[in-house]
This record gives sequence, C-alpha cells and structure tokens, in this order.
Amino acid sequence: MENVVRFRGAICLLGRFPALAGVDLDVSAGEIVLLQGPNGAGKTTVLRACAGLVPVVDGEATVLGVDLRTDHRAVRGSVGLLGHASGLYEDLTVAD
Repeated sequence: MENVVRFRGAICLLGRFPALAGVDLDVSAGEIVLLQGPNGAGKTTVLRACAGLVPVVDGEATVLGVDLRTDHRAVRGSVGLLGHASGLYEDLTVAD
C-alpha cells in the first residue's frame, strides 16, 4: 500500500529553533497511527507539518504526494487538523 505520509530525516524550525530534528514516519492509507511522547517532543509539530502549517526545511517529507519542503501550503486544502483546544463556547446550548 502506498504511503500517504512519508518523513525521512525531516527537520522543522519554529523561528530559529529546531522543533523537529530527524523525524522518520510512514503512514499508509487507512492506517491508524499513535504519536506518543512527553510534552515538547514534537507530536503536535509533526501533525502541523503534515497539515502544511509548519514548513519542513530539510530531509524528505511528503503528504499525499506533495513535497512539503518545496510547497507545504499545497496540502492545506486536502488535510485538516483539529487540535486539543476545541474553541467551544461552554455557555451556549444546542439551540443557540
């Protein structure tokens, strides 16, 4: 089965600081993957890179055949990311 996500030695910077350094990841279509690690390990940054929200500056990184190093914005129309902060209004009812 073809990989929809492939990272080999991927490096992402947040400002001047490396947020990911040397990440390897393969995800096939339909596969369920768990990213586990302590705070600051880069789990969210990997997801943000896959969604085209964080540029990959070195290594190999493709999502849905798009090279994230050359055009990370190209996947934004095909990949969505829902973070842990939902932004729901706690005081609204279903009717609201």
